[in-house]
Amino acid sequence: EQGHGDIRLAEIDVRMVTDYKEWRAGHPGVKPGTTLADQTLRNDVYALSGVLRRAWEEEIIEQNPVNRTRFRSKVERPPTYLEIEEGAALLQVARWFDFHRSGRGVPFLEALIGSMLIEGLRRSEAFHLQVGDIDLEAGILRVGRKLKTNHALRDVPLWPQFRQMVEPLLEQRRSEGYDALLFPSPDTGGVLTDIRGSLETAVEAAGIEKDITCHSLRHTYASVRIQTLEQGHPVSLFTVAREMGHGSTQLIEQRYGHILKNPRRLPHVAFDFEDSDGDH
Repeated sequence: EQGHGDIRLAEIDVRMVTDYKEWRAGHPGVKPGTTLADQTLRNDVYALSGVLRRAWEEEIIEQNPVNRTRFRSKVERPPTYLEIEEGAALLQVARWFDFHRSGRGVPFLEALIGSMLIEGLRRSEAFHLQVGDIDLEAGILRVGRKLKTNHALRDVPLWPQFRQMVEPLLEQRRSEGYDALLFPSPDTGGVLTDIRGSLETAVEAAGIEKDITCHSLRHTYASVRIQTLEQGHPVSLFTVAREMGHGSTQLIEQRYGHILKNPRRLPHVAFDFEDSDGDH
């Protein structure tokens, strides 16, 4: 049959999903004279939904169109985010893990978590970060250079807390060249594929009773960033959107508008503990 050819994820809409379901529903089943069972069709749609949900989490698309069709997958809820003190606790635990590595852990967990929590990187952006993307002299982090996608390519401020974490790694990796991965897989030396186990262990050890993912870390960054100051004034949503790789402020307004329980109007993003007097 005539297919659609190559389709961009952002082009998939409700009508296209509905057409796909109707097309699959007409396919022959196992027994002669039958069509696909309802559960088989559901499984196909759920598989498509899983791909689109991943794209939504990576902010490649603005919504999962499968959720607006007859067969609904899990209801999408805004990702969980951390309070500042919870972020500080997570980074503290990750630093401890770096000094007391287990066989399953990565040797740079604090900086890797920091790249998403303090710099707002997507998981794929953090995994592909290279030595040459860190410009200490200019104080910027060049994001998405290896990914070469328009929505990802941008410069973001190299915040002091992350700079402190990443400088030792740069010293270790610099001899490997400008294009060396900053966070290579300890198993293959190539691009990391998953850190869920390490992240979940760190979250639990930090006493955080929330379902925290890599996307939650980026979500937290935005929630903190929109409450920082820029030249003495609240930072503009356009600036935050640009730093996160969005073309407009729409997603920032819709998905990252959390007001933290203990907001701090600081000139930069940071996660630390307050003392009893409220200073930090």
